[in-house]
Amino acid sequence: MTSTVYNRQVLWGLWVVLPATAALTLVLAWPANGGPERAALAAVVLGQLAVLAGMSHFELSVDGEAVRWRYGLFGWPNWTLPLADIRQVEPARSSWIEGWGIRRTKEGMLYNARGPGAVRLTLKDGRRLRLGSDEPERLAALIAARL
Repeated sequence: MTSTVYNRQVLWGLWVVLPATAALTLVLAWPANGGPERAALAAVVLGQLAVLAGMSHFELSVDGEAVRWRYGLFGWPNWTLPLADIRQVEPARSSWIEGWGIRRTKEGMLYNARGPGAVRLTLKDGRRLRLGSDEPERLAALIAARL
């Protein structure tokens, strides 16, 4: 069954911070005389750009079999949760202190990119997780309709 992208959140903070710090690092620290320092500095900057590509956005899709979510341009890391494993779905909110990205929270894993909106999934084995969404009520209804 084809999976349709339901939600895509861009991690705007990374798009601002990482290129700016990479450029600033190059401008302020680029050694004039070359040597191994240049190679080390280039590796740091390439590492920053790899993080940006790897975590640039959060994408969530739902089909008749599973909920799928992933980060970045490479589609990794990614997860698939069969609908059959979900006991309950409901709109939820994340607090600002829980942050963005992939986090373990007091109520289970949190996967998001921005904002407080999320969908809480309670699994049949009792575990809970939240998936970030700009439209949590709509996403919860979409998933619930497929359960």
